[in-house]
Amino acid sequence: MHDHFPNSTHSFVESMFDAFDTDKSGSISFKEFAIAMNALSRGSDEDKLGLLFKTFDGDGNGVLSSVELDALLRQMVGISMSLGRAFDQDKIETFVKQFISKLDLNHDGKVALREWITVGLADPTLITLITGS
Repeated sequence: MHDHFPNSTHSFVESMFDAFDTDKSGSISFKEFAIAMNALSRGSDEDKLGLLFKTFDGDGNGVLSSVELDALLRQMVGISMSLGRAFDQDKIETFVKQFISKLDLNHDGKVALREWITVGLADPTLITLITGS
C-alpha cells in the first residue's frame, strides 16, 4: 500500500491493518478483509467515516485526540494528492486547523465518533477526501 501512496506513513498502514483485524488475531481473515472492502467500496458514507475513525483512533479509546485528528486529516490530504487531486500546499496547515475546530462540536479538545459522523455527513469535504467524488 505504501508503494501506491507514497505520502502515506507506515503508521497509517499499521492503523489500516489494525482496523481490518477486528478480532485482533494479528492477521486479516478473508471475512475481515471482505467486510472492510465492502465498507470502503460500497458502504454508506457513514460506514466509510466509521472505518476511517476506527483506523485513526490509535489508542482505541473511542475519541480522536487533536494529534490523531491532525494525522488523519494530513493523511487524507496526502492520499488525495497522490491520486492526482489538487491541494494547495500553502493552505494545508490552515485547512487542518479549521477542520479540527469544525469537528469538535462540544469544544472538549477531542472528537467522538458521533461528532465525526455528524460533521462528516453534513460537510462534503470528508467524504470527498475519502471517496474522491
